[in-house]
Amino acid sequence: MRGSWALLCLAVLQVASCAATAPAGDGRLPERRSPAPAPAPAPAPCSGTRADEAVVRSQQEVDALEGLESVGGLSLEGQGIRSLSSLRCLRKIVGSLEIGCRRSASGEWQEWAPPEVSELAGLSRLTTIGGNMTICGSKLQSLQGLESLRSVAGRIIISGNAELASLDGLQALESASWFEIGRHRRLRNLRGLDSLHTVEERFLVGSNPGLDSLEGAPLLREVHGFGIRNNRNLQSTGRFKALEHIEGYLEIYGNHELADLDGFSALRRVDNNVVIHNTKLQD
Repeated sequence: MRGSWALLCLAVLQVASCAATAPAGDGRLPERRSPAPAPAPAPAPCSGTRADEAVVRSQQEVDALEGLESVGGLSLEGQGIRSLSSLRCLRKIVGSLEIGCRRSASGEWQEWAPPEVSELAGLSRLTTIGGNMTICGSKLQSLQGLESLRSVAGRIIISGNAELASLDGLQALESASWFEIGRHRRLRNLRGLDSLHTVEERFLVGSNPGLDSLEGAPLLREVHGFGIRNNRNLQSTGRFKALEHIEGYLEIYGNHELADLDGFSALRRVDNNVVIHNTKLQD
């Protein structure tokens, strides 16, 4: 009896096995489903600091900084860098942020191996830079991604970014020791500097052939030196309605299409030299 029962069980197992591999009604074997893909790894938690400067020349080196909230300095250089998304946790740079810039022996900022990034979205939590912020020779069309940046203790140098058409992204910026923007062919105005009220040293706008207006910094009230130089198509000085006093100099020259200074109607005093030389300005 037990032998018959064992034979019956064996027969049932064989039938089930055959059924599992039997062809479908059209003669084809049933498809085997691939296992579900493993879920993507969770992003690194935001924690940790790095005291020294990170000089980054590849995407792999950028990704190695994922999760850091603070770094001693950050220099991005090299065409292998295409995304800054791994820097999503970064809130503070103790030193400088350099994107495609280096300082020459003569002290001038020059383009140096700018990265391939076309946006700064990975820096969306960055609020403070304790040194300079320099952006040179990049493919950026705007500065979107820096919406949380409130202060730069050092200089802001934005130079020679051929595709830059807007300063959008700097709306939260309130102060810097120096602000300089030059050599941009597509930039039409300064819109995006909505909150900027203090530039401790110089505010310089020079050699931007596409610039036709300085509109965009309505709250600027404190600046030591103000230079508007060699913007050949500049027609309007915008409206610096909060600027009543310049502690140092005011220089406006080489802007051959500029016909008035209405943007400085609130200005009451300039402590040092005033140099104005434009062919369309009336005495």
